[in-house]
Amino acid sequence: MSALAARLGDTLLARGWLDADQLDIAQAEVHAGRPLEQALAQLGFVPDGVLRDTLAELLGLDSLEARALVADSTALAVVPAHWARQLRILPLRYAPANQTLTIASARPADLRAHDQLVAASQGQVARVHVQLADEADILQALDRAYGAPDTLSAVLTEWRSGQQDGEAPAVRLAQALIEDAARLGASDIHLEPEAGFVRIRYRIDGVLRPARSLRKAHWPPLLVRLKVMGGLNIAEQRAPQDGQLSMQVAGRTLDIRVACLPTLHGENLSLRLFDRARGLPTLASLTTSTQHAQLTRMLARPEGMLLVTGPTGAGKTTTLYAMLAHLNDSTVNIMTLEDPVEYPLPMVRQTPVNEALKLDFASGIRALMRQDPDILLVGEIRDEATARMAFRAAMTGHLVLSTLHAHSALGAIPRLLDLGVGPDMLAGNLIGVVGQRLVRALCPACRQPVPTDSRARRLLGAAADQAMLYRARGCPLCRHDGHRGRLPVLEILDIDSELDAMIGRRAPLADLRRHAGQQGFIPLAEAMRSRVLAGEVALDEALRVVDLGHRAGED
Repeated sequence: MSALAARLGDTLLARGWLDADQLDIAQAEVHAGRPLEQALAQLGFVPDGVLRDTLAELLGLDSLEARALVADSTALAVVPAHWARQLRILPLRYAPANQTLTIASARPADLRAHDQLVAASQGQVARVHVQLADEADILQALDRAYGAPDTLSAVLTEWRSGQQDGEAPAVRLAQALIEDAARLGASDIHLEPEAGFVRIRYRIDGVLRPARSLRKAHWPPLLVRLKVMGGLNIAEQRAPQDGQLSMQVAGRTLDIRVACLPTLHGENLSLRLFDRARGLPTLASLTTSTQHAQLTRMLARPEGMLLVTGPTGAGKTTTLYAMLAHLNDSTVNIMTLEDPVEYPLPMVRQTPVNEALKLDFASGIRALMRQDPDILLVGEIRDEATARMAFRAAMTGHLVLSTLHAHSALGAIPRLLDLGVGPDMLAGNLIGVVGQRLVRALCPACRQPVPTDSRARRLLGAAADQAMLYRARGCPLCRHDGHRGRLPVLEILDIDSELDAMIGRRAPLADLRRHAGQQGFIPLAEAMRSRVLAGEVALDEALRVVDLGHRAGED
C-alpha cells in the first residue's frame, strides 16, 4: 500500500469516519489491486464527499463538487475530446501566458497521464495544475462539455457495414445500449420484437420514449448476449425468466434487473437500471417542511405501521428508503424483506424474498422477527397472510414500514379491510399513510408562459388568475423534451385518536375523509395544484398523473 493510502486510512480512522475493522476490510481490497479511496467508496464505509475532501487536503489540492465542474472553451480547445475521455480528466481553464492547464481529475497522482496530456496538446501545455473531483462527476461533465459520444449509432453502423473490429458486435452493442440509456437517465430499457423489426424504448422521467429500431436479424445475437449477462438460460425460449447483473458505466456502478417474456414475435426483454452513484434522496428533499415535520414525528414512534401507497413507478420504495436512512444509526436493528433488494443500505440487514425456497413475505416476517429487530421494512403488502403478519409485528413493539397498492392514502383503509385486516387490528396500530405520485418537472430554462383560460380556472380555482402558468417547450438542456427530472407529490394522512376510533367502528370512508380534512389533511389533487401554481409542473402533465377534478381521497 502506498504512503498516501496509509495516510488516508490513518486520517479517516483518527477522525472517526472509519473503525479499525473497516480499514482492514478496505485494505484487503487494496491488496487485490484496487486504490484505497475506490475501495472505501464502493464498500460504502465513507461518503464520497468526505473521501474527496480528505484526499484533497492530504495532497494540498482544491476539492471540487459536481456543480463546480464547468469547463472553459479555451481549455476545451487545447485538449481533444478523445484524450480527455481516455485520461478521464476535465480541462477547466487554460492560461496561454504561462501555458498552464488546470484540470479536474480523480487520480491526481497519475503523472503518466499528465505527461500524455502535455504531449497531446502539441506544445500548448507546459504545466498541468490539478484539482480533485469524483470520477463519475468528471465523466458526466465531459458529456456536457464535449457532447455525449453516440457510440450506439457507431456500433450499429459498423455492424450493418460489416466493419467489425475487436469484440463481437453483439457484445459491443449490449454495452453501448446500456451506456446510452444510462447517459439519458433512463430507468428502464424495453426491447420489443415486432414482425419485421425490434423496437427499443427507454423510460425517462416515468414516460416511455422511442429510442431506436433494430433489424430483426440483429436481435438473436443481442438477445443471447443480454441473457448471458443477466444469468438467464439462453436455451429457454418458452418460459419467463428473471436475472440480474452489475456493470460499470461512466465510472458508476449500475445494478440491472433483466426480465424476459415470450411473445408472439419472439422474446421480449426489459432491463431496469439502478444507479448506485446517484445515491438516495433525503426525506427532507422529498417533502415540504410541513410534511417533513409530520413524517419525522410519525417515525419517532417506537411501534406501529406506516404505509406508502401509490401505483407502480410512483417512487414508493425510494420514499421508504429515505425513511430508513432517517432512522438508521448504530442504536437500532433495521431489517428488510424485499422483492428484490433494489439498493444496498449500510448497517441494514436486507433479505430478498425467494418463492422457490418458500421464503415469501409472510414467512419472511416470521423469520425476521426472530432476529430481534427494532424496525422492519416489508417491501409490499399484497395478500392477507402478509398483511396480518405485518400488523402482528407492529402490535408487538416494532416499527413497520411497507407499501400498499391503493389509489390514495385514505383508500388504504378499505384496501386493508379487504385484505382481511380487521378494524380491531387496524385501530391503534396504523400510524399514518403516505399517498404518492411522481410528476415530470418543467425545464426551468425553456418553460413557456401560457395565458390562464377557463379550463385552468375550473381545475385550479381562483388562484390561477394570480399565478403564472407554464407549458413544456424544449431546449438542448432538456434534450428538447421540455421536462427535466421528476418531483414527488405527497399526501400524508396522520391517524389521530379520533380517526383511529372511527376506523375501529368501521366508519364510512366519507366520514373519514371529512374528519381528515378538518384536521388539515391536504389531498394529492391539492398538492398537485400547488406544484402547477408554483410554475414547477405543466397543467397537462399534472392531469396525466392526478385527476384534479376528482374529490379528494376517493377510490
